[in-house]
Order: sequence, then structure tokens, then C-alpha cells
Amino acid sequence: MSCIRGMGKMTLYVTNTIFMLLSIALVALGGYVLRSDWKDFFKPQFVYAIIAGGAFMMIMSCLGCAGARTQKKRFLCPYATVIFMCLCAQLAGAALALNFKGAMDKAKSEGFNSTKFDSATQTAYDYLETQWTVAFVAGGCDFITPSTTAGQFWSTTCTVEDGKYLQTFMNTKCNDDADSYNSCVTSTAGETDANKAFCNCRGAIVDKVEDALGPVTKIAIAAAAFEFFLVIASCALMCQNRKGDVPSQDTTQPLSANQYGQPPHQQQQQQQQQQGAAVPANGANMV
Repeated sequence: MSCIRGMGKMTLYVTNTIFMLLSIALVALGGYVLRSDWKDFFKPQFVYAIIAGGAFMMIMSCLGCAGARTQKKRFLCPYATVIFMCLCAQLAGAALALNFKGAMDKAKSEGFNSTKFDSATQTAYDYLETQWTVAFVAGGCDFITPSTTAGQFWSTTCTVEDGKYLQTFMNTKCNDDADSYNSCVTSTAGETDANKAFCNCRGAIVDKVEDALGPVTKIAIAAAAFEFFLVIASCALMCQNRKGDVPSQDTTQPLSANQYGQPPHQQQQQQQQQQGAAVPANGANMV
């Protein structure tokens, strides 16, 4: 246990020192963006979220370092509680990501035939289509058919600068599949350009989502495992501090005790009892 406590203490020191440096860097980065021309490229809410996250990390790092230094519950208890809550949130997020990935895999295996979807698959599919529509409209994109480019069945142009990445994705990943195009021509007749583009790109979108969710899920699980060790280390330090606070029983003798470990008044009472016992039974007949 002493080895675990020592390792946990050192881990708390090193980890929270690193996170403190990262938090200072995040706060400084957010402040720099707000004061520079870069603020025009980011939404203010995003920058404020970075600064708030950095400030929160700094507070938790200070609690972790103070807890490792003093081993006091007032520092370690809130630190361990917040870390445990983050652990639970990351595991929940990883489970949702895996569930979403599984739903998309099922939709792709069913050929995106909505009549074969269950409720979970339909919910994930509708969410993906909604987010795609929002990005497509915000980017000012247009669905053009037939395409003038050789080997492509349709093309897309996006007028908004932020939507150029979407234009590149659609023109390079989505519009060279004849089967997908032919099936989408009839199924999306009369629908919006966003629906037509999504119908042709949904296979590539699912592949992109799966490629992104795989590493993110693994990182979240690994971070949760490390956070679990931090919680165990904090609890071990709290238990050690609590054990050290228990007063030990006083086994020393009073300073006024004699060589037999008895206080003077008890010694006097014993001497009186011995003198009374030493008087002979026929002492009254003695002259």
C-alpha cells in the first residue's frame, strides 16, 4: 500500500503539473485570439469555451497538487469527485459513439433501406442527415447534375468559403458511384439539393464517421482508465491521512508514578492495608 500511495502521489504531482501548464496555454491562447485578427475566424462562444475549459483545468490542477502535497480531504475529495464524474461522462460518450457507429454500420449493410431500420438506426440516420443539411445550406452549396467532369455523375459548388471543404469532399468522394447515383435519382426526385447530395454521399459519410469515431473512442477509454487511477490514488492518500489522524493510546506512565507504575496515593493506600494486615490476631492480649 505504501508503494501504491507513493506512486499515486507522484502521479498526481506530475499529471496535475502538466495539466496546469496546458490550462495556462489554453487561457493564453483564448485571450490572444480575442485580441487579434483571428477572432474573425472563430465564433466567440467557441473561444469563450476554450478559456472556460482552461480555467476549469487550472482549478482542478491546483486542487490535485494541493491534495498531493497536504493529503487533506478538503482538497482530495472534490478533486476525486470531479475526476470520477469526468470518467463517467467519458465512458458514457464512448458508449454512445460505439452505439452510433453500430447503427451506421447496420444502415450501410442494409443498403440504406429505411424500411429495414430499427428505431435506433433510424434515429442515428435522421440525426446524420439533419447535420448534413445544416452544413450544406450554411456552405451555400448547390447540387448540379449532370456533371461536366469526366467520370463524375454530378458535381457541387459551395459559394461560402467555409463550405469549400464540403465541396471538395463531395466532388472527390461521392459522385463516381453509378449504382448510388441511379438509385438516388428516383428516391430523391423533387427533394432539396441537400437531400440529393446526402443520398449520394451517405456511404462516404458513414466511412468518414467510422474513421473518426474509432480513435476518439479508444482515446476516451484510455483517458477514463487513467482517470480511474487518479481517483484510486486520491482515495489512497485520503485514507493514509485519516489513519495518521487517529490518536494513539497513551501507554506511558504518569511522571508521578513510582517504580511499580502506581501513583503516590495508590501506593499510600496499599501501605496502610499492609500495616493493618501485619497486626497479629491476639494483639489485644499483649502487654
